[in-house]
Amino acid sequence: MKWTDRLQRAPRDADAPGAAAARSERALEMGRLLRERRLARGLSLGDAEHTTRINRLYLEALEGARFEVIPAPVYARGFMRSYARYLGLDPEEAVAAIPSDLPRPAGLEPMPGMRRTAPPALPALPAMNAPVLAGIVAVVVLAAIALFV
Repeated sequence: MKWTDRLQRAPRDADAPGAAAARSERALEMGRLLRERRLARGLSLGDAEHTTRINRLYLEALEGARFEVIPAPVYARGFMRSYARYLGLDPEEAVAAIPSDLPRPAGLEPMPGMRRTAPPALPALPAMNAPVLAGIVAVVVLAAIALFV
C-alpha cells in the first residue's frame, strides 16, 4: 500500500462528524510514515537534525504528531515541509496532514498600552514647489563657490 493511500483513509472534511478525530488520526499516520521512512533509510534523529537543521525535539514532535511542542503553527508547517522533503515524501501532502486548528502562540498581539500614541518628534515640512527648491539649491551652490574661490 502506498503511503499516500494510507493518508487518504482519514477524511479531510472539517464539517463531518468526528472531524477533529480524523485530523488527529491523519497527523498520527503522517508521523508514523515519517518515522518509518527515516528508519528505512537507516537514519537516526541526529542525522536528520544535522542535515535539516531542525532541532531533534521538533523532529520527534513531528513523528509523534505532538504539535504543541513546536512554538507556532507556521514553524510546524515549515518543519513538516522540510522534513518530508528530506525523507523523500510529498511535502504538500505532509503539510496537509497537520491539523488546521493548532493554537496560536500567546504573545503575538501587541499589548494595548504599548501602542504608539505620541505625535512624531519632528514637525512635517511644508511641501515646496520645484522653482522655489531650484532657487534655494542655486543660492547654496553659488555661496559655496564664492567661499572657495
